[in-house]
Amino acid sequence: MPSDLAVAMLAGVGAMVGWGFSDFFAKLAVDRIGSLSALVWAHLAGAAIIVTVVVARDLSTWTAPVWPDTPGLWYALAGLGAAQALVYLFVYRGFEKGRLAILNPLFSAYGGGAAILTIVFFGEDPSPGRLLAVAIVFGGVLLLSLEAGSTGADTVTGARSGGVPEILAATVLAAIWTVLWDATVSSRDWWTLVSLMYLAMAVTLTATARTLGGVFPARPRGRDLALVIGIGGAEVLAYLAISVGFSMTPYTSVVAVLAGAFSLPALALARAFLGDRLAGIHRLGAGAVITGTAVLAVVGGG
Repeated sequence: MPSDLAVAMLAGVGAMVGWGFSDFFAKLAVDRIGSLSALVWAHLAGAAIIVTVVVARDLSTWTAPVWPDTPGLWYALAGLGAAQALVYLFVYRGFEKGRLAILNPLFSAYGGGAAILTIVFFGEDPSPGRLLAVAIVFGGVLLLSLEAGSTGADTVTGARSGGVPEILAATVLAAIWTVLWDATVSSRDWWTLVSLMYLAMAVTLTATARTLGGVFPARPRGRDLALVIGIGGAEVLAYLAISVGFSMTPYTSVVAVLAGAFSLPALALARAFLGDRLAGIHRLGAGAVITGTAVLAVVGGG
């Protein structure tokens, strides 16, 4: 297996784990302090964490920050941060309006959408074997995102329920953001870039929350504070991981689809710590993700 494909797979799995932990902590935090408060404070915590990580890395390696060298790159980072903030706002608003069984599978399709965009419009040329592996993983992602007991009829009737326009907007925007972030960090020193993008996202979310809520959400305390720090820290891991994969490898579709399988670790955590039982459809989805990843490792870059 080529070394750059191994890096892409590790990056995708790292992002999967990061967003999986973030999703698990978010489910706990939203139930306790509400979605807006969890969203704002998690990203403020994440901003503090990512700046600390990047500064510590620069100091430990005696590396000077590589700042954006053109006004266009500064604007791109601000725009990408604001766009990702919109994704979160659309997702949280959609989930508040509609049924998770309908909306979660729709949003989980963003990784497949990003893979299609990068193949069709950005010149990635995957082999038949790699296409098969990516398709297997993507099928597993969709199965993992389904709620136990939901059916195809649920999806048809759910299209008329609340939250679908917001989730569709989030899905399209997340897919576009993924390929644009790949183009932004590709072959660049991404450490400073990812921290600046994350800061722009946190600022946008904070400003939007103040506008929507009128009053800035009160700072969480105790266990609630630990949960929002957990969300932020796990998200930082995910953003660092995908940035490594996009910057160092040409396998955008591999990174994007594996990262989109974040429901796998989230379900595993719910099973381990909340006693949730895995439905048969989730076991099948987990098996598909693992099988697709194994096929990817076997076929390699060919």
